[in-house]
Amino acid sequence: VKEVDLLRGLPEGLELDLVESVLAQDWERVEALAAADPARVDAAHPIGGSALYAAARCGVPDLYRLRALGCAYDARPAGGSGFTPARAAADGADPVGRHDAMQDLLGNGSDANAAQARGSSVLHGAVEARDATLVRLVVRKGGDVRARDERGDTPEDLARRIGWTEGERILADHASIARDCRTSQFAYDANRRPIVRPDISDVSRDRQSAVT
Repeated sequence: VKEVDLLRGLPEGLELDLVESVLAQDWERVEALAAADPARVDAAHPIGGSALYAAARCGVPDLYRLRALGCAYDARPAGGSGFTPARAAADGADPVGRHDAMQDLLGNGSDANAAQARGSSVLHGAVEARDATLVRLVVRKGGDVRARDERGDTPEDLARRIGWTEGERILADHASIARDCRTSQFAYDANRRPIVRPDISDVSRDRQSAVT
């Protein structure tokens, strides 16, 4: 909290950029910066990725605000870490923020099996974090237990290599973890064509919230 307060109190000439504004949860400034330069939301930042990547890695709540600004769910902008926001969530230092971000992302369109740098995967990241809850969550959301990183390790192999016995046991018994029906995230019309949602960018968020 103290760090956020310090960020908000920066003197003129040292104003926050878009990602810094996200971390400070200054949503009014985030929206203004995104409106001025929409491409900025998915541009690489020194933190390692897009604005959504930064929020996911740092456990910032209200990720829906960034999706509403058009942030790509699985962006890996050139010059970044090569990880998607969901993979970044696995690297978060705070377990609660890590879980909340992963649940939010994978529950709202992010791909648990999106390509990552060095052949990694979201599930590999959960194993590296030695986070049993996160591993079960990613598997439930469709994470590929057979994915191999650049060393040729599956997530189970990785758990074994780093000496994480609990993770190795969970992945060896992955069939016991119920999977979500991911097809419900994708809507098709009677002609089996993807439904294109209407552009409601001219409708205020307050109005949208009141209707939905």
